[in-house]
Amino acid sequence: MTNYERGVAFEREVAEHYRNKGAVVVRAAGSHSPFDLVVLHPYEMPIVIQCKRYSKYKAYPDNEYKNLRVNGAIKIWASKKKGERKFELEVVS
Repeated sequence: MTNYERGVAFEREVAEHYRNKGAVVVRAAGSHSPFDLVVLHPYEMPIVIQCKRYSKYKAYPDNEYKNLRVNGAIKIWASKKKGERKFELEVVS
C-alpha cells in the first residue's frame, strides 16, 4: 500500500466516524484544498477536517491551516500515528 493509499484510508476512517453519528461527509479528493473532509450534520455547525498520518513526530497544524478563515465552520485536525488503531481529533482555533 502506498503512502497515498494509506492517507486515503485514514480519511475514509475519519469520514466513517462522522457518518456513524448521522452526518453527511464529503471528501475533497485530490483537490489540494486546505482540508480533506467537510462534515455536515443537521442542527450543528459544519466541520472542515485536515487529516494527517505521521511516523516519528506528531503532525501539527501549520500556520496556513491555523489562519484559514472558514466562516461558520469548525476546523478540526485529525492525526494518527502510523501503526496505531486510534486517531485524535483536535479543534483548531
